[in-house]
Amino acid sequence: MIDGPDITADWVDEVLRAAATDAHVRAVQVEKIGTGQTGANFRLHLDADGLPPTLVAKTAAGDRAARERVSAGYRSEVGFYTVFRDQVRIRTPRCWHAAISDDHCDFVLLLDDLAPATPGVQVDGCTAQQAADAVRNLAGLHAPVWNDHSLFDRRRHARLRGRDRRPYRCERWPTGLPLRTAALRAR
Repeated sequence: MIDGPDITADWVDEVLRAAATDAHVRAVQVEKIGTGQTGANFRLHLDADGLPPTLVAKTAAGDRAARERVSAGYRSEVGFYTVFRDQVRIRTPRCWHAAISDDHCDFVLLLDDLAPATPGVQVDGCTAQQAADAVRNLAGLHAPVWNDHSLFDRRRHARLRGRDRRPYRCERWPTGLPLRTAALRAR
């Protein structure tokens, strides 16, 4: 596993070639981005053939104890990109590479760089259009796998669940939505 500051052109070239891309990475400049609440994010400026000019690397961060506390989150994010992403209908960056350690305390994702897009800030709220986009993406996330019993297949998800052997739950939410969502549905 690799941490952001240790990312080199040789490493990026190696993992992308393992993913059967014809890319050749000659050089990479690593720039730390974001605030990194539970992980670290880096923009990789690439001198490469067959790749976008930048990718984003997401890695684990903090000391061992901190990584252990958030390892389920690391496992879930890698699991999303490696297992569920192609089953749902939401806008996501392309995942070029995903890896996680057996103890789920180290991971790396190489994703398309969505700049100049910026993450939302919950306390700032959002516009009606942003809320409508969010609801559309929520529907695209849940509808394709709603009541899909393959989500309970222990063999399929065992490598991602680790010590927690409970299956992912798909009947967790009630069937009805609160009345205040009616205004969003009407738009």
